[in-house]
Amino acid sequence: MARPGPGTECKSAPGTAARGSLRFTRAPLANRGFTLLELAVVILIIGVLATFAMLSVGNRVQEDQMENEARRMQALVKLAAEEAEAKGVEIGLRFTESEFRLLVLDENRKWSDLEKTGSLRRRQIPPPISVGLTVDGRRVVLPANDPSQAELDKEEKSPSMTAAVKKMEPQVLLLPSGELTPFALDLGAPGLGFFYRLEGDVLGRLQLTRIAIPRG
Repeated sequence: MARPGPGTECKSAPGTAARGSLRFTRAPLANRGFTLLELAVVILIIGVLATFAMLSVGNRVQEDQMENEARRMQALVKLAAEEAEAKGVEIGLRFTESEFRLLVLDENRKWSDLEKTGSLRRRQIPPPISVGLTVDGRRVVLPANDPSQAELDKEEKSPSMTAAVKKMEPQVLLLPSGELTPFALDLGAPGLGFFYRLEGDVLGRLQLTRIAIPRG
């Protein structure tokens, strides 16, 4: 077979060039990029998953805070009851919407804070936790808050302060005998499906229970 010489025109078979050009212009499927719709769907899914993760972490933190506060309240009441027995004095528990106080009668037979500092000092109830109190089976309307000791000292003779505010009497008594006023203290927070109930009976026994809130 003769080889084509210089200047000889080489012709290909009919249709060969067309088939070759199609082979080079067709894009492989593996190299296709994402469409805008596909990217939007992926971003939406990631956003939804991130939102659920953040809500889950937030609820867990609030649940842990609630449990810690309930157990701390139980420990403080138990410690105060032991203090009442050891010192042979009556110790009172007083709750407001924002505070928890341990009171003792002073030399003037007036209730005052058991400790200014230390474990049994006056304590704030951290928001968003709220409390509800039942004593001897009756619901107690809690005051918003108590004046500070500095305010009491300053306004001791002021007629603007009611006798109830000046007295600030406890709602629950811890006796030197180990007995106490039967009570139930509920601790809850918005958005949680449960609350804690701290109960004390007349014999001085304390019980902390987690109670689920029925849905609907």
